[in-house]
Amino acid sequence: MEVKSTAVFLLLCLAVTWLSLGIGEISCRCLVGDGGFALLVPGSAGLLYQNFDARVYDEFVIRGNIGVLHCNLPSHVRDYVKVTSWKRDDGLVILQQRNNDNDRYAVYPSGELHIRNVDYSDSHFMYKCQVRNSLTRQSKESSSGGRLIVTEPQSHVPPRLTHVARHISANQGETIFLPCVAQGHPAPVYRWSRRTSGQTLDISPSDERRHVINGTLILRRVTAQDGGFYVCVAKCEAGEVRSETQLTVREKNRDLEEKLQVFFNFEVTIDHMTKAGETFLIHLYGGNPRISACDLNHLHYTLFTQTATKARSTLARLPPTVDAARFHALRSYLQKQKWSGHEKNPL
Repeated sequence: MEVKSTAVFLLLCLAVTWLSLGIGEISCRCLVGDGGFALLVPGSAGLLYQNFDARVYDEFVIRGNIGVLHCNLPSHVRDYVKVTSWKRDDGLVILQQRNNDNDRYAVYPSGELHIRNVDYSDSHFMYKCQVRNSLTRQSKESSSGGRLIVTEPQSHVPPRLTHVARHISANQGETIFLPCVAQGHPAPVYRWSRRTSGQTLDISPSDERRHVINGTLILRRVTAQDGGFYVCVAKCEAGEVRSETQLTVREKNRDLEEKLQVFFNFEVTIDHMTKAGETFLIHLYGGNPRISACDLNHLHYTLFTQTATKARSTLARLPPTVDAARFHALRSYLQKQKWSGHEKNPL
């Protein structure tokens, strides 16, 4: 098919890599016409599911510190399986919610469970994590549970990091949690600073948009200017330890956001498994030729699960780009291009 040289189209052809699904690189081919563009599907496409188990293990913690339990997931499912809650063996359910000073329990977006000001009674309970597969919409409980093993040393212990994040990506306007948890004896205190332009500037423990709770720095309504490197120092009488987190904030392209639309409907029906190397397609269009690139993390994918020759295409809505796949290509074509059935992108 040819693109008329006199026509101007914003052509979005997203090639994404589903490394976590074991499918390999998935590509798309585009056909452009006067009314927009269509995408070719060489046969049926769907999702390759793999079974997995989530596991929680025992963790040692010094009394009076913050205990951290991790929900361990296989690497091939971490992009689309997320922790939604934790359950204690006495029936207590701990949900993801606002992180407040008075809460003893906190579930972080990355899935960890924090138990603050741990004492010996906390060692009596077992905790399991509840996870949700955003592709299948199914939830399951971890196959094993973990306990906090509470200790109390007889002498000073230098702080040791138990939960930090080296890099966090966020969309503009989101609330972000930068964790910093260490344990020592006595329990450490925390100080945050920001490294910028060769200088290190201390962050106030509490202001309008920044708040430090038990070592975690919370940034609300983040902007591109919030991006950069943040340094946490955990210190007690026995010493100190520090960690550094890089925050990347993606700006929204509001002009393109208003123009992009997703074809067909969003009924979620997944009825076909694909083989490695098979192609599925993302069908989007927009109308402003001046935009040549953008970030689509605030949008949703659609996935064909039937052949393109069928009049009614069933689509499945997937989670945002940043959680489900990697964004690879977005271009506008103003020149004549001819694609054959198995040609690569000529650009």
